[in-house]
Amino acid sequence: MHRQASCSTFFLGDENQTTIDVTWMGESLGLELQRIRTSKLPSVDVLWKENMASVGVTFGIEQVTRQVVVKRTSRHDIVPGYILSSANGHRVMEHNFDATMRELKIGHDSGRSQLLQFVPPPAAPLVKSVDPRGVLGRAGLTHAYELKSVNGHQTRYQSLDQISIALRDAVKPCVLHFALSDDAQELMQLQETVATARNQSGATLAAAAIIAAVCI
Repeated sequence: MHRQASCSTFFLGDENQTTIDVTWMGESLGLELQRIRTSKLPSVDVLWKENMASVGVTFGIEQVTRQVVVKRTSRHDIVPGYILSSANGHRVMEHNFDATMRELKIGHDSGRSQLLQFVPPPAAPLVKSVDPRGVLGRAGLTHAYELKSVNGHQTRYQSLDQISIALRDAVKPCVLHFALSDDAQELMQLQETVATARNQSGATLAAAAIIAAVCI
């Protein structure tokens, strides 16, 4: 198990995604974001047993929220971007990461199995609607995109309210980075399915798929 407590930047995403960068001067954005409820990635409990040399994970510190995340892994049950939520039942964050790693190693070396609990990253903050006459609409932004970062600070691990505050408080001019999103494609497919069964239970499913939305 490797650790990188001093890592200040961890970005989750495919660098080859089609992107749109917008320089925002502070005018009304006319942007509404949303998040879908996703269950395609499970939570994972990893038991670090005495006969295992390592867990097979390299950790990093997430750029904005300072959570401990998986940066690289040789495991098949978790992927980069997963959050280390707790170790032996205790929450793990940047401030106690080094001490937690020491305790895990001491416990493992003494022959006791160590429990690490991982949760998947939040769903991407998706574009729900955009003013076609505004700066984002003119740039070609649609609901197929997600907001990746604000002035270089990634948004994936922030709540929608936190993103709204980050946009409000960002120094202008501000660079907004958007990318085509797999989560958006998943949501569009769900909405198409619901549209064909409007009077059945699927209509409720569409509403349940949305965790929250925020207008900016």
